[in-house]
Amino acid sequence: MVTVAVCLLLSGCKASPASDQADGTELTFWTFNGLHEQFYAEMVKEWNKKYPERKIKLNTVVYPYGQMHDNLSISLLAGKGVPDIADVELGRYSNFLKGSDIPLTDLTPLVEDERDKFVEARLTLYSKNGKLYGLDTHVGTTVMYYNMEMMNKAGVDPDDIKTWEDYREAGKKVVKALGKPMTTIETTDPNSFLPLVSQQGSGYFDQQGRLTLNNETNVKTLEFLKTLIEKDKIAVTTPGGNHHSEEYYGFMNQGGSASVLMPIWYMGRFLDYMPDLKGKIAIRPLPA
Repeated sequence: MVTVAVCLLLSGCKASPASDQADGTELTFWTFNGLHEQFYAEMVKEWNKKYPERKIKLNTVVYPYGQMHDNLSISLLAGKGVPDIADVELGRYSNFLKGSDIPLTDLTPLVEDERDKFVEARLTLYSKNGKLYGLDTHVGTTVMYYNMEMMNKAGVDPDDIKTWEDYREAGKKVVKALGKPMTTIETTDPNSFLPLVSQQGSGYFDQQGRLTLNNETNVKTLEFLKTLIEKDKIAVTTPGGNHHSEEYYGFMNQGGSASVLMPIWYMGRFLDYMPDLKGKIAIRPLPA
């Protein structure tokens, strides 16, 4: 996992001279995630310790996901109230690269000497016409989270699960022993599907940018997920449709499922929304 304490910067906003005082240059930061606020607060401490002559005072505002992105769009259009830094979620990012007049700061010069430390494919996502307009906060490796209380009762060791076939067999043991599903499959988000096709070198588009959603690999993968639910009966559709819903948090917090496939950043969701699972969750690589 690669973690860098940077994200996209927005043009049109500079700290006023009045802000460049002893307490540091004031910067406004918008985010949609409370954990990100905590992370950047720690990074500011690190920065100020390393660069005492260039201190930062970060004013962070946490908005609900949709509201933050809508507010950012409106502010950029109006040319007023734009934050210095914004935590734009990947799924919304392309909205800010439309047209020829990009309202974001060109960050290309900032990473020229550090580019080898980034995942180049990720930088491509934030680029247009050879210019880089955003940087990853992190690269979220996808992993499997196991409820060890349930796994132990079923006599299953996650370290013995090497392949998806191993996972299926382990799931059958869990269902037989506990009467509960091994996992949940999202129906309103792609997190249960996209990592599996990525494992096989597939995706939604080919190298030429043509939509290939219905290619053979993707179809077989979707059929595999359907088999887990309908034939093997080791999976159920996710309560609430995705792993960020209140229905799912309640379900999982009460031991509703023995495992869940999500990126590494999902650790924070356990801390915030599933506290009863404290000390019970083990993290392992995805089955091959």
